[in-house]
Amino acid sequence: MLKQKDNPNQIHSSSNDNIIIDFSAYPQLFRSVQYDKFTNYLNDSEDFFRKLKYVFESLIPHVSRYTYNNITNGTSGHTHVIHDDTREMRLIKGIIKKKLENEGYEDKYIENFFINNINEYEIWQFGVISDVRIFGTRYLNRFRPIFIDYHHLVYPSDKYNQPNYKSYGFCPIKGGCKGERSKQQC
Repeated sequence: MLKQKDNPNQIHSSSNDNIIIDFSAYPQLFRSVQYDKFTNYLNDSEDFFRKLKYVFESLIPHVSRYTYNNITNGTSGHTHVIHDDTREMRLIKGIIKKKLENEGYEDKYIENFFINNINEYEIWQFGVISDVRIFGTRYLNRFRPIFIDYHHLVYPSDKYNQPNYKSYGFCPIKGGCKGERSKQQC
């Protein structure tokens, strides 16, 4: 997790620089979580590597070609800021809170985490043509991923949702996390 709060007055000062994906901010990115109707558990390791390949070979190179100013001007309808006071924002914050609880953090830490790392920043969704979406915070020209929506469940869609995602139990961290008991530990 981030150790010190960034200066929120600088959040948008580098809008003309290409987007940089910064994986260092949230090391729990690849941990699976189930919250409300959301899950990012996967079917198996092959499913994980197929989706990870898409993230690193398609999504990140695509997004990295743009600035925050021009990525929202028709380059991809799947990349946008998440607006406050929406169902999606409430779901995203619930997912983040659940991930932190699953890591064993107490309420005071979680509250401080939101104050220092979430509340002052825009949350963005990045996606291209697949069902996979990455959600994270924007700071200057950096995008800091927090979690991956492998099944397009933050914005549900019959076109992108796999019919059997609810039965998935694979987490790429902690030895696979097969079964209900293991899901709680992932």
